Amino acid sequence: MRQFHISKLVVSGDGKDDAIIDFASGLTVISGPSNSGKSCILNCIDYCFGGGNRPLDESFGYERVRLELSSQEEKVSISRCFGSNQADVMSTVSYVESGTYFAGRGKSKRLQSLSSVWLSLIGIEEEPAVIKNKHFKTNTMSWRMLSPLFFLDEEKVDTKASALLPRESTAKTSLLSSLIYLIEGKALSGFDVNDSAEIKEAKVQAVKDYAHMSLTKIRERITQINSELDLWGDMDLVVEIDKLLDQIKSTEKELVNATNQSQELYAQTDELKQEQVNKEVLLSRYYALKTQLEADLRRLSFINQAEDISSSIKQPQTCPFCDALLKERDAEKHEESLRAEFKKTFQQHQGLLETIDSLKQEITYGKQEQAQFAQQIDALQNLIHAKLTPRFNQVKNQYHSLKQLLELKNEKSILENLVSMWNQDMYDWVDSSNQKEEEYHPRDILGSLFVDGMSTIASEILKETNFTNLDLVRFNMSSFDLDINGSKKETFQGKGYRSFINTVLLLTMRKYLYETACFSPGILLVDTPFLGLDEGETFEISDGMKVGMFKYFLEHQEEGQLIIIENTEHTPQLDYDSSVSKHIVFTKSTERGRYGFLPDVK
Repeated sequence: MRQFHISKLVVSGDGKDDAIIDFASGLTVISGPSNSGKSCILNCIDYCFGGGNRPLDESFGYERVRLELSSQEEKVSISRCFGSNQADVMSTVSYVESGTYFAGRGKSKRLQSLSSVWLSLIGIEEEPAVIKNKHFKTNTMSWRMLSPLFFLDEEKVDTKASALLPRESTAKTSLLSSLIYLIEGKALSGFDVNDSAEIKEAKVQAVKDYAHMSLTKIRERITQINSELDLWGDMDLVVEIDKLLDQIKSTEKELVNATNQSQELYAQTDELKQEQVNKEVLLSRYYALKTQLEADLRRLSFINQAEDISSSIKQPQTCPFCDALLKERDAEKHEESLRAEFKKTFQQHQGLLETIDSLKQEITYGKQEQAQFAQQIDALQNLIHAKLTPRFNQVKNQYHSLKQLLELKNEKSILENLVSMWNQDMYDWVDSSNQKEEEYHPRDILGSLFVDGMSTIASEILKETNFTNLDLVRFNMSSFDLDINGSKKETFQGKGYRSFINTVLLLTMRKYLYETACFSPGILLVDTPFLGLDEGETFEISDGMKVGMFKYFLEHQEEGQLIIIENTEHTPQLDYDSSVSKHIVFTKSTERGRYGFLPDVK
């Protein structure tokens, strides 16, 4: 939870000595005689909260106020001139931007509100919307709206009404909604704003008119559907659709089979074509080999003829080169080799001719088989495109037509049911709209846990402050105040008693928020907790109660900063000075101590 404290107040004016108050982070007690300027201090602080009243009389000559704040060792300074609806903010805090803010009533189109700075200092990043009346209408939560929870000025400290509630009755619901926001950490949601009787009646009539117009359109559509259904007679659409689905499945199966057969034939044709190509290439090679063998046969025949001719010529007996005798058997051996070669080549030629004839027959057969495949493919394609596909499309179109009719029939049934339901719902809605609307009651939301918590804390505080004859303390949700020993506060006539109890009430709220709330203001400012003590009391405020009250202030500084204004005679002599507390005394004397708040006002 973010926390801050007010560290310094400076009031200045042209030609005037600055009026400066340095505050402790815990308790600051400012005491002095009447008319020493004590209450002006809280007025100036309230002015920096966004208050609208000028905090000092114009005749004093002071023109501006500056409030310095500390938050986690960072600084924020808020300066505002008297009579201005703007405030200047200087900040080293990351979540507060320096600049000019709007400090007047309402909202500014150009400037952010000063309230957003104060809310950011306690962890509320955006100004939330809170419910402002029993009809769930909302307005924006502001720091000023929260101020009754932590700011008790001299005019209100002795009030007979609850010191926690604003004086304006119209603002009470907003304050209670803001309190719920602080406790819960979020705005209430899920509520609809209730309308006035005129707006409510207009809305009911508008809904009736809209419903009548919609029902008229629905009935027109039902009539249109009936005219389309009448064209088909009393056909059982479900049965006919089932028949068409069977035909679609059967035709689809035939299409698949024909397509598969066609694909197989295409594959076989491709394979056969490849075989034909291979055979044509082989035949070409055989023809080339045949030509080669025939050339070999002619060559061998030529050689043989040459041998026959040369045999009739007388052969030399000796070698013409070396005169060696030639053997006759060598010539015979050559002749035999020639005959063997010729025979072998002739046989190869004859075998090749037979192979060529066989291969040519295979090629011829392959062409015939290829032609048969082409005929079968043409027949299948004709079956697919001329018969099966048109039949499939025709059945499919019939199916879609009947399906659309079935959808129309279903639509008609749905629309008829809708007309019936709308009529009934309209009657029910009109009846319910005439009933009393739910109202918003924030006290019910706060509930018994809040009452018990506040009662327990108030009892503890009253005991610590030495309240005499204390038997029973109860927080009254209805009056939003404390009932003590079964009696309401207003039954006691003394201002001093009411001031004391009102101070206890705000201390109770401070501790409750400190212990249980998601966001807590963390400060409490009280002007004269014993105001009116000298005016005659039916209930006596003892010195022990005064001491007990101020001791409580000292012993509970961890709950946040506390600034107390009190008259000198009602301020107990205690040790106030420490690292987190201090006592500032105004003497209203020029000879000793500090005269008062404003140096130039005597």
